[in-house]
Amino acid sequence: LERLFRDNGVSELELRRRESEAAQASAAVASQQARIAQKSLYAPFDGVAGIRQVSLGQLLTGGTTVVSLQSLDPIYLNFTLPEQQLALIEVGKPLTVRVDAYGEQAFNGVITAVAPGIRESSRSIEVQATFANPQQLLRPGMFARVSMTTGEPSTVTLIPQTAVQFNPYGNSVFVITEQDGQQVAQQRFIRTGEARGDLIAVTAGLETGEQVATSGLLKLRNGAVVNIVENSQAEPSAELRPTPANQ
Repeated sequence: LERLFRDNGVSELELRRRESEAAQASAAVASQQARIAQKSLYAPFDGVAGIRQVSLGQLLTGGTTVVSLQSLDPIYLNFTLPEQQLALIEVGKPLTVRVDAYGEQAFNGVITAVAPGIRESSRSIEVQATFANPQQLLRPGMFARVSMTTGEPSTVTLIPQTAVQFNPYGNSVFVITEQDGQQVAQQRFIRTGEARGDLIAVTAGLETGEQVATSGLLKLRNGAVVNIVENSQAEPSAELRPTPANQ
């Protein structure tokens, strides 16, 4: 139109009218592009999208969940500990977790946050740990078993928990001693410590190497003669979740 105007092909009024129409059309295009951009969803972080919750062509209202988005690497674990163990944890402390999906495979991480306050209802403290998860084996919502090493290593006497008679007036075991060529049971009170798996620590009342009865305790009494039967297939385990072999 500019050339036609210079060649007197169109009037100035027609030129200005056509320029106004072109500007209005450009504005309409920009408006539609802006509306299309508003209908696009952009994730605020890198992650893996879950199952779509809506159908194509469905009319959506504000707040409708379209799809879930999960960040898998790194992945975070939230757990709680009794307030008595607060002194044993700190940011940067390593830990390991195991999940049912992968058996005894351990995943290593570190504590990255400790809540500043204690939950009044449960007297526990919230802890968050971070794990590298490049293969995306760990998934949100999994139940995990947390293990941490605390304190200094120490040597303790361990016995099977089945050997202990737990009573309000004190815990006891039957120690097997030899008298007149026979194996005799003698009841002895002991002090027990922490338990792990099938085993429990004895802090007082029993010396390392002494033999104790592990079955038939209800039938035993002081001075009773016992018959020792070895059962190598029923060895106690210190695993947190021992799984005895099928017999």
